[in-house]
Amino acid sequence: MKIKSVLRFVGVILIALGVWYFFIKGYNYQVSFVISQPQGIIYDNLNQWNDGIDYEDTIVTTLEREPFSKVVQHYKFGDSTFKIKWNLKMIDPNTTKVTAKIKNEQNSIIQNLLILLPDNHFKAKSISTVKKFAESSKKVAKRYKLNDIKNGSVPAQHCLYIHVKSKASEKAPAMLNNIFYAMNYIKGNDSIQLTSHPFLEVTKWDIEKDSLEFDFCFPINKMDRYPELPSKVKIKQTEERKALMTNFNGNYELSDRAWYQLADYARYNGIKTTNLPVEIFQNDPHSATNPLEWVAEVFLPIE
Repeated sequence: MKIKSVLRFVGVILIALGVWYFFIKGYNYQVSFVISQPQGIIYDNLNQWNDGIDYEDTIVTTLEREPFSKVVQHYKFGDSTFKIKWNLKMIDPNTTKVTAKIKNEQNSIIQNLLILLPDNHFKAKSISTVKKFAESSKKVAKRYKLNDIKNGSVPAQHCLYIHVKSKASEKAPAMLNNIFYAMNYIKGNDSIQLTSHPFLEVTKWDIEKDSLEFDFCFPINKMDRYPELPSKVKIKQTEERKALMTNFNGNYELSDRAWYQLADYARYNGIKTTNLPVEIFQNDPHSATNPLEWVAEVFLPIE
């Protein structure tokens, strides 16, 4: 009698495991790796990733994202479509564990059986896809340098500025498209002089939607009265603020890497911030040759 009960119990467990494995778990194969990069940077890399293919041919489509911990994507491979659920876990501010749960959208149930075989194409493709993403993240990281984080202050500045809206991933071309409004005004009026380096002050950053609003600022001398301003150009006085800060080396199109570095550091250490970065650009990209010698002071104001 006891043997029958044990066998019955084991049978129920095996059936339950089978139902979970074939119908409930929601993925066919799982791949994990640890990378020495901040969680926010890996999250952003995933949202910009297209499997190394030109964007005219969309290979990867993002379906869902949860800053900074989850990205769900469709991955098109020939006639097959995979669904990849990426989970990101911060180990420390500079280290992230990445777990990819991959599902074959066309043949998920059958694939759960086939994947048990030693020579399975879906399993091999899953591993190579995750490996390709990890290698692409390391490749991008060679184009810039992140430095130590310290306490600092955003300096108070009197400036003229242009308010800009763009995708966060397109802030550099958005700056280039608007810089002439400020420079034409400055060059056209001898009474106005630049007093320091240009800077960017974020006023709104929606990470989930990849949308950004910022003031592109140019410090100038104070005057009681200014020549007539163009419609896009305004003047303001910024305030000094305590902030986390770091120096970023690299092309300024990638300087938001430092935003994520500072944000991850703040979350890990329980520091409340405005989540509105400020960048001061120390170099003129038109005259500097090696981007790794460019410097941007990046601040994340503390609440």
